[in-house]
Amino acid sequence: RTVDGPDRVGQHQVGQLSGGNRQKVLFGKWLATGPRLLVLHEPTQGVDIGARAQLLGLIRRAAEGGIAIVMASIEAEDLAAVCDRVLVMRQGRVTAELAGPVPAEEIIRHTYAEPALKEPAALDDSVTSNRNERTEAPR
Repeated sequence: RTVDGPDRVGQHQVGQLSGGNRQKVLFGKWLATGPRLLVLHEPTQGVDIGARAQLLGLIRRAAEGGIAIVMASIEAEDLAAVCDRVLVMRQGRVTAELAGPVPAEEIIRHTYAEPALKEPAALDDSVTSNRNERTEAPR
C-alpha cells in the first residue's frame, strides 16, 4: 500500500482501518522518517494475532537494519521475539538484565520472582529504641 497523506492509505482513511492495520501504518510512517531510534510502548496492545506477528516482524527487521529499538511491554512473548537484551524493572529499579536470545519463560520468571530479601539494617549504636520512642545515647 502507499501512503497518500497523513490520514489516507491507498483509498482508505486510516481511521477506518482495523487497530492492527492502523498500528502498521503508524509504524510505516515512523520508518519513512529514517529514524536512528524508536521508542515503543506496548506496540502490539489491542491488535489481533496476525497483526501482532506482522508488527513484531517489522520491529525485528528495523532493528536488523540498524535502528535502535527501546521497547516497553508487559508481553514477555513480544520481548522474547524481538529483544536481544531485556531489563526487568520493579518499583523503578532494574532487578534483572537478560542478554542474548531470551525465552519468554525466562523473562516471566524474572518478572514475577520474589525480590531477594534484604538483610535487616544494623542498629546504630548511638540510637536505642524503647517502644515508639527514640533517644540518643550519650556521646
